[in-house]
Amino acid sequence: MRTSKTRWPPVPPEGADTAFVLDHIKMLFGDRYDDFLDWLAHIEQFPGVLPHTGWLHTSSYVGTGRNAMARLLTHTFAGYVAASVDLEQILEGSFNGE
Repeated sequence: MRTSKTRWPPVPPEGADTAFVLDHIKMLFGDRYDDFLDWLAHIEQFPGVLPHTGWLHTSSYVGTGRNAMARLLTHTFAGYVAASVDLEQILEGSFNGE
């Protein structure tokens, strides 16, 4: 279970090179890179406090690695992610619970 004492970012295995992940986030989010990392940090550090914003990343191009990033975040936040949610069905339906 995540608590407010959880260290952010999560400590990678010794010797792991994680610079490519940060570089990828910079490439995807550009000037909003820090805002996106702050949002992730909030989710990790305060799991019971919903952030007041959400992120939707769209692109005119294929092959930018958005799915790779989504998969990485799905594994990082396993058990707290609705990875296969059908957004269209949710938006068109009347159910709005968890």
